[in-house]
Amino acid sequence: MSGFSNGFGEVATDRITFNVRKSLFGGTIREDFPVKHITSVRHETKRWPIWGVIFILVGIGALSSGSGGAVLFGLVLAALGVVLLIGVGAVAINTAGGERRVSLGRPFQNSEAEAYAAAVRASVFAVA
Repeated sequence: MSGFSNGFGEVATDRITFNVRKSLFGGTIREDFPVKHITSVRHETKRWPIWGVIFILVGIGALSSGSGGAVLFGLVLAALGVVLLIGVGAVAINTAGGERRVSLGRPFQNSEAEAYAAAVRASVFAVA
């Protein structure tokens, strides 16, 4: 398969391979779609602001306790809260059959999601 390839999948002239990841810590499912069946592709940033704030507040509370283990636990929770606030890149693909597939990236993989969405968009909407 020639063309574009990254962690979200591969793009060829006649089909795309999409690595669907439904949760932040979940595995992936590989799906193949013919380019002619794709109706739209979207790049977005998925955020969890409520959970991010909760994790940061609990992390700050643990940091203020002062004991060694609690400080490390607080730092980990606060870092996870920041990641949840910043968000992760996601790509959504809609097909002619009305199916919608969304794949979440990993933290700081936003540019990779944007590049994959642009490659799919270029393949689907290329003028022949």
